[in-house]
Amino acid sequence: MFWLAIDENDRVIGSVGYSSVESSDEVWLHRLFVKYNLKRKGIGGALLQMAESNIKSKGKTAIRIHLGEQKYYFESYSFYLKHNYKQYDERYMIKNL
Repeated sequence: MFWLAIDENDRVIGSVGYSSVESSDEVWLHRLFVKYNLKRKGIGGALLQMAESNIKSKGKTAIRIHLGEQKYYFESYSFYLKHNYKQYDERYMIKNL
């Protein structure tokens, strides 16, 4: 699944997607993106909530994320921690639904 956030001029301002892990109750979240000048306006949270709701409706119970090095992706780490994801390895986070 993949979703886009579109502005009033039909321009892409954000996105999120996920892929299911076969024969499991888990998914991998991919490409959560918000245009730089529109960050901290609730767009990323709304995209994440939409994806999580859809994932839960499919019977999945865990969402995993692979991130880059924390020193370069500190905004991503703090965003996911704010949304109740837990770091379980150097570059990985999980949320149980």
